[in-house]
Amino acid sequence: MAAFTRKVMPGGLLYLTVPLYHDTVLRNVNRQYGPLRLPLPLSPWTLVDVICAPKGLFLSYDPPTIDARAWKLFFESRSGEAPEWVMVLRNDKAPV
Repeated sequence: MAAFTRKVMPGGLLYLTVPLYHDTVLRNVNRQYGPLRLPLPLSPWTLVDVICAPKGLFLSYDPPTIDARAWKLFFESRSGEAPEWVMVLRNDKAPV
């Protein structure tokens, strides 16, 4: 994600999608992001919007804060389906 901050102009947008479920690393290339791990790669960015995400899972966008209880209930009701919502991120950092 740090490489993207150098490639996307300040004020520019990045549309990102990652596998979402519970915080899991199945193999090094198979990661699923949940309420603990998802805010980590988003931290250098400003979360502008999450397209297709149900209301109430994100408590705030800046900084990205997830309601862990609502997240758990949502994914338990989905029978293991891992959606990939589109996160709209803005680069507010100056290039390094």
